Amino acid sequence: MVINRFLIQLPVTMNPTPKIPAIAIIDDDPLYRKVIAHLLEKNNVKILFEAASGAESIGLMEQANLLPDIVILDVEMPQMDGFETARMLKKHWPQIKIIANSGSLDPSVSNKMIAAGADRFIAKDFNGIKIAELIQEVYEP
Repeated sequence: MVINRFLIQLPVTMNPTPKIPAIAIIDDDPLYRKVIAHLLEKNNVKILFEAASGAESIGLMEQANLLPDIVILDVEMPQMDGFETARMLKKHWPQIKIIANSGSLDPSVSNKMIAAGADRFIAKDFNGIKIAELIQEVYEP
């Protein structure tokens, strides 16, 4: 009697659960922060914190050790504007990605924000899908 024996080995690949980026929203307009947070949460994005100013956000990062993967940063804010905030963030936490936004469509504003450390710039007249796409573009787990 002849017995044939076969051993088949297949590589096992497991798709790891994708890491969801932690987002901070920094904008002096509380309604705008809530709208953005809502749009992002509908797109399965985790909001780590919201801050009304650059100074408040840096305080949260230093004191509460809340470090986001990505910051959505308003350009025009009182006290510490988006330009100064972007420079501070990149100086202390260069790994954080910054998506700057503004109501201004002036190209010099976006150019200055990129020069200050922003990774992307988007006008404030966007939808949740567009910002979610930008988050995926800049996020590298």
